[in-house]
Amino acid sequence: MSEKETDPGNHPNGELNRMYELNKIKKQVDNAEATKAKAISELESAKEILQNLITKLANVSQCKQSTTAAAQVERNRSRRFDNTVSLKAMGYESK
Repeated sequence: MSEKETDPGNHPNGELNRMYELNKIKKQVDNAEATKAKAISELESAKEILQNLITKLANVSQCKQSTTAAAQVERNRSRRFDNTVSLKAMGYESK
């Protein structure tokens, strides 16, 4: 047998096997690219969700600070009012 006859690459079935393997690899690459595109899309969506949550958290924190400050102001007013009522009850009035 000559070298050409024993080389699997020159055999018709060898060529078919290489084509089959090449197509198989191409499909794997296509699947990997599709998976990558989907992952990138999901990552972008997750980033957007994260940014929205960060914004909401900042708003809640701001609201909490405002509420805490308003509650402190009301406690101070209440104490002053209670002191004024106590002084009036004892006969002292501010002039």
